[in-house]
Amino acid sequence: MTERRLIRALRYGMGLAAITVVAVVIGASAMVSAQEPPSRPPATSSYVSGEVLVKFKPSVGEMAAEKTLASQDLQVVDAIPSIGVLTVLVEEGQEEATVASLRAREDVLYAEPNYVVHALETIPDDPDYSAQWGLTKIRAPRAWDIVTGTNSTIIAIVDSGIDLGHPDLSCAGKLTAGYDFVNGDDDPDDDLGHGTHVAGIAGACTDNNLGIAGMSWGVRLMPVKVLDASGSGSYSDLAEGIIWAVDHGAQIINLSLGGIHDSQTMFDGVQYAHDRGVLVAAAAGNCATGSGTGCNGYINPIMYPGAYASTLAVAATDYSDNHAHFSEYHPYVDVDAPGVGIYSTYLGGGYVYKSGTSMSTPFVSGLAGLIRSVDPTLTHDEIQGIIESTAEDLGAPGKDDKFGYGRIDAWRAVNSQFYVQATINPDFFLVDDDTGPLPPWREAQVTSHSVNLITWTAAISPAVTWLDIVPPASGQVSAAGSAGFTLVATRPVTYGSYSARVVVTATTPSGAATDPNASWVHIHYLSDLHQTLLFPIYKDCTPE
Repeated sequence: MTERRLIRALRYGMGLAAITVVAVVIGASAMVSAQEPPSRPPATSSYVSGEVLVKFKPSVGEMAAEKTLASQDLQVVDAIPSIGVLTVLVEEGQEEATVASLRAREDVLYAEPNYVVHALETIPDDPDYSAQWGLTKIRAPRAWDIVTGTNSTIIAIVDSGIDLGHPDLSCAGKLTAGYDFVNGDDDPDDDLGHGTHVAGIAGACTDNNLGIAGMSWGVRLMPVKVLDASGSGSYSDLAEGIIWAVDHGAQIINLSLGGIHDSQTMFDGVQYAHDRGVLVAAAAGNCATGSGTGCNGYINPIMYPGAYASTLAVAATDYSDNHAHFSEYHPYVDVDAPGVGIYSTYLGGGYVYKSGTSMSTPFVSGLAGLIRSVDPTLTHDEIQGIIESTAEDLGAPGKDDKFGYGRIDAWRAVNSQFYVQATINPDFFLVDDDTGPLPPWREAQVTSHSVNLITWTAAISPAVTWLDIVPPASGQVSAAGSAGFTLVATRPVTYGSYSARVVVTATTPSGAATDPNASWVHIHYLSDLHQTLLFPIYKDCTPE
C-alpha cells in the first residue's frame, strides 16, 4: 500500500477498518524506507501497479456497482463521478487478469489498467546530459519536441576559437569555415578553451551517444577567433571578427566577452551586424562584485558591447533562478539564462564546469537558432522580441536591471510560433421559450503565426447538451490564412445561463503538440426574450 492509496481511500470514504489496515501497512513501510521518496509507479511500467479502472453500464447504479466489485474482493478507492469511472485495488501482478475478468461481465461497459502518462519531451542519449541542469530549467527538452535546429542557421562563436577536433563539435556539417584574427590565418583552433565551452552550450553535436547536448542541435557553428591564449583580444580584432562573420553567412553572433571601455570601432562593428539583420547576443558582464577577469577592481561597470542597444544583453541565473552573485545589473540587461556550474565541451576532447555570463549567452544564441529554424523569415528584432516576451519574469515585475525581461523559456518561445488561436466574437447565444437560439450559429476563426501548416482540432470539453460543432471540426492553418469552424446551439433544458469551453488543440508538422487554446461560449435562456428591431429612417434632403 502507498500513501497515495490511503489518501484516495480517505477521499472516497473507505470503512474505518480498511483505513486502519492501510495505515498500519504504511507505518511499517516507513520504518524501513524513510530515506526513499514517496512510492510511485516505476518509470518503466506502462500502468499503475495494483490498480485498474472500471466503468459500469448506465443502467447499473453506484451501490450495485460497488456490491459487484466487493463480491470479487475488489475495493473501490477513488472515483471520477463526472464520467462514472471507478478506481479499484487489485493484487499486484493481477491487473491484466482482473481487467479480463471485468470485461467479460455484461454489466461492465469497459475495464482497463490505470495506464501511466508521461511528459512528452525529447531526451537525447548523450551520457552527460543529466549534468546539464540549465537545459531542463529553460524547458529545452519540450522545445526539442518541435525543433532541434536546422543547418541553414549559422551561429558565429566570436571568441577564442573552437577545438576543431573535439568529437562533440566536429560531427558532420557542424562547423563552417572560420578565421583567426589573432594570428591572421584561417585556422581558428582554440588554445584557451573558453570558445570551445561556449560553442558546446550553443550547439554541440547531440543525440550521438557522446558527451553533452547542445541547445540547438542542428545549427552550424562558425569559429571566429578574436581572443588569444590569455583570454584577451583587441577591439579592432573583435570588430573585424563580427564583420567577417556577417559577410560569411552568420545569422546569429555570440559574444561571450566584453570590455569596460566604450569604443566607436566596437560600436560600428556591432551596428554593421545589426543593420544587416544579424542578431547579436552579448554577455552582460561578470563584475557585479568587482572581482573576476577583466574587472580591474571596478564594481558593476558598464560592459561593452552588451550595453549597446543593438545587442541582446544576457545576465546569469543559478539553479534556483536567483540572480548570480557575479552577474552585472544594468538597465541594458535584456534577459537572463543559466550561468552557474554549466557543463560543456573543453580542450582536448574534454568537458568542464564553468560559470559566468559567458555561459548564459550561448543559451540565448542557441534559442535564437531554434526560433529561426522554425521560421527563417523572422527578423532579428522579431526573434529578440519573442525571446523577451516569452521569458519567465523574475525579480521585480516587468523588466528590471538584474533579470531584464526574465529567464529565457525555450518551450514557450518556440511554442509561441506554432500556437493556434481560436476567436469567437461575440461569444454568446440568446434563447427563450419561443425564439432562438439567436443567432442559430457562431463562426469561430482559427489563426496561427506559423509559416508551417499546423493541424488543429476543435472540441467542446467537457461535452454539453446545448452546444455542438458542425463537422468538420479540424483542419490546417498557417500565417498565410485563417481557418474556422461553426458552433451551433440548442435550447437548454431549464432557464439560466450556461457556459461551455471550446478547446482547440494543434500539432506541428513534426507531430509535437502545442499548448491548447481554450475559449468560453455562453448561452442565456430566458422565459421571454424581447427583440427590438430598429428600421432605418430616411430624411428627405432634397433642396427646396
